[in-house]
Amino acid sequence: MSGLSLDRKGFVGRSLERPKRGQVVPPRLDDPVLAPNVTIASLTDRIAALATRERGFLWWYLALVPCSLAALWLLVSLGYLFVDGIGIWGLNWPVMWGFAILSYVWWIAIARVARSFQHYSTWSGSTGAHRSTALPRR
Repeated sequence: MSGLSLDRKGFVGRSLERPKRGQVVPPRLDDPVLAPNVTIASLTDRIAALATRERGFLWWYLALVPCSLAALWLLVSLGYLFVDGIGIWGLNWPVMWGFAILSYVWWIAIARVARSFQHYSTWSGSTGAHRSTALPRR
């Protein structure tokens, strides 16, 4: 462990001076990812213990009630829509169907253009915000 020392919190790592306000300090290759007393198995056990407890957290039970009511509201609304039709949206004239179709097509077009920009910026070699999620160059 040459070049590594215990800092004041007990973690193994390079003791760095405090960065200036607003300064970003990138991680280095020899910086540890886990604390010395944490192993992959112990980390897995801690995460799995949350999902495999016998009793859930109180907030889970409290969140279940409004989520169930929202799901019930969705089912009632869909039933109302199927019984009375799209006139409940205010589309009572046959010409007004154009609004629903135009709205749907508009959002499909927006998504398609965004994907095209991502695709073209990747293959043109420019570095953009989506570079990390793009396909590798061949």
